Amino acid sequence: MYGCVFAKSCNLPDGVINHNNPAGFVPVEKLADYGLWAVLGTGSAITPQGTPLQRVGGSATGRAIAERLGGSLALTLLESSGVVATGAALGTVALLIPNTSLSPDSAFYTNDQYAMLDAGRTRVRINTKTLPDGSVNIYGFYTGGKSDWENVPVIRARKEGETYVADIGNGIGLTWTPAANPDDVLGIPALEGAPSLSPAWVYPPTEQANKILVNPQHPPDYQDAIITFPNIGIQPIYISLSVTGDHGYHPAPKGLTAFPDATKDKSKSSVQRGGKKRARWKDSKGRIYEWDSQHGAVEMYDRQGKHLGEYNPETGEQTKPAKPGRTTPK
Repeated sequence: MYGCVFAKSCNLPDGVINHNNPAGFVPVEKLADYGLWAVLGTGSAITPQGTPLQRVGGSATGRAIAERLGGSLALTLLESSGVVATGAALGTVALLIPNTSLSPDSAFYTNDQYAMLDAGRTRVRINTKTLPDGSVNIYGFYTGGKSDWENVPVIRARKEGETYVADIGNGIGLTWTPAANPDDVLGIPALEGAPSLSPAWVYPPTEQANKILVNPQHPPDYQDAIITFPNIGIQPIYISLSVTGDHGYHPAPKGLTAFPDATKDKSKSSVQRGGKKRARWKDSKGRIYEWDSQHGAVEMYDRQGKHLGEYNPETGEQTKPAKPGRTTPK
């Protein structure tokens, strides 16, 4: 199959984007066959000021990555987002830069094409995450023949002062900062205490691959995107983000639009992870309303503290049924 893509296997001829074995066989390939790749991590909580991404491992040195990027990357909490971080969110990013200049191929999108795209096709999508034991898992899936897998959002980074910021969703931005001296680019530092990475492979979408990876996450359920940097000479990059920790919550509103009779009451119950108390309201009938910061919804209880269900605070629509046995202090 011919056409244009962000990334493709270097084992295929010029202009060809799919493996086309008559028997349907698709090989397992090295992720490096698709371009320069790296796993980067924040190592500490993502902040509104930006937390630098540091190298966990990959196919190139920190200096080589920085030279290809022409600068450095950070993850940033976006002030405009409705999702606010609690300060315990750590980010892990899989980065892929196709070898468009080192191994030119007529199948790669041009800059003019990127300028018109809201979504772009790629022949690999990557998943990475930090596991509970601290190890980092990374793998890719070949997307050929999977029309619901092959397209990812194309996001244009916007200029903010000397930096460029791309909104990659869930209240998180990817910030690119140019090197102070393009002729003397400092390398991306290694993340202190980072685990060693196993080789990264790209698997075909088969049952055998599922057995090898053990319950893998499949596209399109990735938080990934192609990021472009218009008019500054930096080639597009692919990133796939994984966030660990108590990373997002919806702040409580000042009032409940759908329940104007409810007025603020003293908080009595704690959020599931303990510590902070839930925002609480009561109405003239004694019904209790408590804020669910995880889902941005309100939990309603009768005057005895018995759960009545989850409701949309703006429309009053019931979004979840009552949970038997669930109560809150009266």
